[in-house]
Amino acid sequence: MAPQINSQGFTLVELLATIVMVSILSGVGVVAYREQTKKAYATELQTQLSAASRKLISTVRGFNETTEADCIASAELQNSNNFAYSCTKRDGEGNIFDIAAKPLRNIGVGGILSFGIGYDKICWDTSNASGSGPSAVLSKSHLGLSDNCSALTRNVRTYKCNCTRSYEQTGRKAIMNCSTWITCRRVGWQPVFGWVESCDTCTDITYTNENGVVVDVE
Repeated sequence: MAPQINSQGFTLVELLATIVMVSILSGVGVVAYREQTKKAYATELQTQLSAASRKLISTVRGFNETTEADCIASAELQNSNNFAYSCTKRDGEGNIFDIAAKPLRNIGVGGILSFGIGYDKICWDTSNASGSGPSAVLSKSHLGLSDNCSALTRNVRTYKCNCTRSYEQTGRKAIMNCSTWITCRRVGWQPVFGWVESCDTCTDITYTNENGVVVDVE
């Protein structure tokens, strides 16, 4: 009687199914790890921006003067291993400043802090970020001090303005002397005149909130 052989192992289909399942689980794990890492960076930044907003209370009340050059110092912010800070003054005649926190590595998160001299609000929030370093792009770059700290979009429109018209020489055309129907020669030039419009270039800058409504930032 022939001995019975019990064959144990995996079929090709089972192996392929196992590989697919492991790949899916690995992908889910990587995504979850990235999200948790992003949340950790966001928490770090929230702590820094919250502390900076408290440091700026005396500044927004007008007790301390500030400029683009020293508003980072007024907020007592310092670049860290993960974020670098820069300050810009918002357009217009008011004293509104935006402090951007840009990631130094591609970690997907940044932040913005907006404040103004004489305003009763200091707004800050984290945002998504693409890229790293000074060229990183934040999904939020301005916050509305009079609009419940909502994210604002800066809109720039350029147009012609202060136009004037004058009648002046715009060119010249040749005066030809054709002695025969075969040969002609130029004997001089005749000026050509026309109306010329001269305009300045003007720029309008507006800010709209997340609902598309224009917000007065001043």
